[in-house]
Amino acid sequence: MTAESHQAAFYDRHWEHTSTAADPHIVAKGDLVLRLVPAGVRTIVDIGCGDGYLTHRLAEHHQVTAVDRSQVALQRLRRLRAPDLAGVIEASADAIPLPDRAADLVFSSQMLEHLPEDVLRGAAREMQRLADRHLLVTVPHRETLRRRYARCSACGLEFHIDGHLHAFDAAALDRLFPDFERVHTEFAGPLEPPAYTSVEWLRQHLCRHWWMWDSLKIACPRCGETSLRKPRRGPLRRAAERGLDRFTEFWSRREGRVPEPYWIITLYRRKAST
Repeated sequence: MTAESHQAAFYDRHWEHTSTAADPHIVAKGDLVLRLVPAGVRTIVDIGCGDGYLTHRLAEHHQVTAVDRSQVALQRLRRLRAPDLAGVIEASADAIPLPDRAADLVFSSQMLEHLPEDVLRGAAREMQRLADRHLLVTVPHRETLRRRYARCSACGLEFHIDGHLHAFDAAALDRLFPDFERVHTEFAGPLEPPAYTSVEWLRQHLCRHWWMWDSLKIACPRCGETSLRKPRRGPLRRAAERGLDRFTEFWSRREGRVPEPYWIITLYRRKAST
């Protein structure tokens, strides 16, 4: 199996076991997203629609075309009993078969952080190409990626359990969309405690504390192994982890860092010159 097919299988398996409508934070984010859609927006393209919860929330008030590369996600979207969609397209985010300025607004929720660098750049170009007036984008905010790493017991790959490859703040998002200007920013979701990449690396390699649990339904994106389990840990490793916890608390206070909402939501409008 190729790396590309492994990646597709990773997200198909993810959507087999994930329901965004069951997450109260996603429900609250849906309420916020609806409030942020500008007046006058009639048509929306939702890129990376997943299982379709937010897609159908938007479709209650707008004509929405849903796009995703996962067949499993699109099958779940079609099974939802909700207002009819304007269309459903299976496509990669960097190659969407729609004309220029196909919609008043292009929406993307928790998609950009998953994309390899070349696909990310292509997806950003496609979003700008397809949006006539607005972009509405939400991603994790300043995520410490290493914090949510698992380790495959078969091939040894260390990977983010949700497949995240990038961390963003508002400035990083702005750079992706040079033809647009950010006009509004919101923060939402569960509070994320401060974390540091080097400390999380030590937590995993010294204390053997990976972001895994026995009921985790996930496949290794490289070899496809699914029987991932938490490593056994003795009292010395647990004691070492408590020391890392204290260090993280101390360093966070020193830097003035506090828990922050997990998501950033940004609304953009097309610049007059473009």
